[in-house]
Amino acid sequence: MWAVDPPKLTAEATARACVQGMKDPQLKAAILAAIPRLSANSRSYQTSTTMDTLHQASPKHYPVPGVSDDQLRWTYRQRLARSRTPGRKAYDQLISAAPHGLCAYCRYGQAKTLDHFLPKANFASLAIEPWNLVPSCHQCNHHLGEAWSTDPNTQMLHPYSMPDLGRWLRATVEHTTPVVVTFFVDPEPSLDPILSSRIRTQFDRLDLANLYAVVSGQELSGLERRLPSLFADAGETSAFLLEIATSAFAADSNDRRGVMYEALGHDDWYCACKFTGN
Repeated sequence: MWAVDPPKLTAEATARACVQGMKDPQLKAAILAAIPRLSANSRSYQTSTTMDTLHQASPKHYPVPGVSDDQLRWTYRQRLARSRTPGRKAYDQLISAAPHGLCAYCRYGQAKTLDHFLPKANFASLAIEPWNLVPSCHQCNHHLGEAWSTDPNTQMLHPYSMPDLGRWLRATVEHTTPVVVTFFVDPEPSLDPILSSRIRTQFDRLDLANLYAVVSGQELSGLERRLPSLFADAGETSAFLLEIATSAFAADSNDRRGVMYEALGHDDWYCACKFTGN
């Protein structure tokens, strides 16, 4: 649910990289002959992405005559994603677009793989289409699997054409030992209901509530050791925590750390260091 700059690679450049050094002359010739079709499919896909109509997509909208689905999926695996092949340079270039090297879906895991936004199991003709390849972490890629929805309310949000979602991520503090911060989706009331529904669907599908709670645990543990000795009262503690939140929000209004520190800074129980049991 974070924006990523669209690929600069064209469908033609990606296809030519994949066939460079290919040992199967018939498949190489077929892919080269299909470049005009692959380019047309790419333009159509980009239009659907920007118009937010990918939930209406069908494999028949993206034909690639002369190249089978299995051949296109093989080309992705063996000629684009495989290490030490000419196509791998294109693969790595697509991954390098990930902001700060982080997954476009969770903004936590390192982007080390490419997710097929429209699954290659269903849309083999888009297996090597740059706009269909999103830099992601292994965990999010695994969670998504072959998920794809024809319902606009549950369609994934495409990182290459992300609308302005405003603030949607928030958290609460659980008064437990150890302290737990629970993350949840709470879009602005003014946001389109369909977009709000899609945010919630994607958040749940990627299991981000659990991920963020787990990765926040270590930082919370460090805070609980430091805070009681740093400040004289709850007001000072709150100001310190909210200052960190403000700094994190300067770059991203849904920054996970900013959301956590904001929740901590507004929680009277936590700011009074009640987690110590005193």
